[in-house]
Amino acid sequence: MLQKLQNKLEFAGGGGLTLTLIIFCAFAANVWAVSCGEAPKEPGAALIIYNGAGMGLEFSNPAMQTFRAALSGDERHITYSTHENGNLVYDKTDGIPKIDPPLTLVDTLNVTVQGMDSDLKKTFYGKDPLFDSLYDAGNPLTYWSQVYDLRFRNILAGGAEASITTNLNQKTSDASYFRVFLQSGGALYLQTVRGEFTTRNAGVEFVIKNFTLDKNYTNTKNPISSPDGGNFSFTDNYDFKCNFNDLKDENDKHPMNWAMPGGYPSGEIVHGKPLAKNLTANSDVIVAWKTGEMDPIIGNGILIVGWAITAWGPQSSGGNSSVISRATFATIQNIYALMTQTAMYSINKSFSQDGSIIEKEDGETGTCYITLKNNAIYKVGPIVVRDTLSKCLEYIDKSDDKYDPKPYVTYLPSGKTELIWTDLVLPNNRGVLPLQFDYKVKFTPPCSD
Repeated sequence: MLQKLQNKLEFAGGGGLTLTLIIFCAFAANVWAVSCGEAPKEPGAALIIYNGAGMGLEFSNPAMQTFRAALSGDERHITYSTHENGNLVYDKTDGIPKIDPPLTLVDTLNVTVQGMDSDLKKTFYGKDPLFDSLYDAGNPLTYWSQVYDLRFRNILAGGAEASITTNLNQKTSDASYFRVFLQSGGALYLQTVRGEFTTRNAGVEFVIKNFTLDKNYTNTKNPISSPDGGNFSFTDNYDFKCNFNDLKDENDKHPMNWAMPGGYPSGEIVHGKPLAKNLTANSDVIVAWKTGEMDPIIGNGILIVGWAITAWGPQSSGGNSSVISRATFATIQNIYALMTQTAMYSINKSFSQDGSIIEKEDGETGTCYITLKNNAIYKVGPIVVRDTLSKCLEYIDKSDDKYDPKPYVTYLPSGKTELIWTDLVLPNNRGVLPLQFDYKVKFTPPCSD
């Protein structure tokens, strides 16, 4: 997340001349990025939304189990039932890549009516006062850091329960909940289905067109099906194929055998970044929009969309049982690792404790206050904060500095000073982390930013 914060300082110059100096500080806060083999250090909590009803080839419940097992790293979460064409199994020999540390919480929500609100309230309200306060404030999804919406119902059973309610004038609609969740810096995963599931896919289309810069997206370009299996590749966008599992290596050793993986025609999505491609069908099967690709009304968060939910449930093709491979679990885990990089916190900088404009003369000293506020209920971090000081300010470095933590200080050739705080972790339950440093005004000789 990159912000430019305008800070006004008023200086009393010689001869009583009062000048107002506008200082633009390059102010950046970066969430920790992972490398292959290293899971996020503060993983947060996840909610998996699914639909347990249906008939025939029903993949919403198995998909939930696959995601839950992948996010917890625990195979005991898989209880697939028997399908009429064979046994639904997963590859116990290869196992599931482990997440260490595990997520703080992985909850599931079975949506049994159209829209999530009533089931959300029935399932969680009254069990934790913090959730209750978030629900009452109209932003219940921020109880979790990540939300995975895997709802769909087999078309033969009717699809109302799986549709995304899209009335933004109704505060409890799914789209309204998604909007405030993303605006808070949340991470949202939406699953589309094959083209004939028009109601479900229309809801996903609504979210993409209203919340991202891809206003021309249409679900009519979602392929109904594509060849089974497929030749999959993973992109370097956001370091996806190596964040934190090495997906190329996993897929080479444990190939994914997705039934009718579908996708969206490659190159048709302009702003979202493809994460996984089906080279056989020339389609993107997973696409991500980060802060820079979101609509300005959102301005935050991460949205990731996948196509063909059958990819996440064990397939039974031609009467033969098939399995969820280790590479499929690893792909879900890399989605989760990317989603941890959203910034569910706010950051503010001021030259006074109350945020008011202050007057300073040349040579006077003062204190700068930087406040990081956690917008989530779980810990957030590690975070790196960088602040570049104007040439009109001199950082006061004290060996006995009372402020903790202290920044690393770099004096740049331009005359500016860069301050860097590393390994910051924001306290849970919307905790606040204050940073402070002292400065001296350097108005003489005349300075410019």
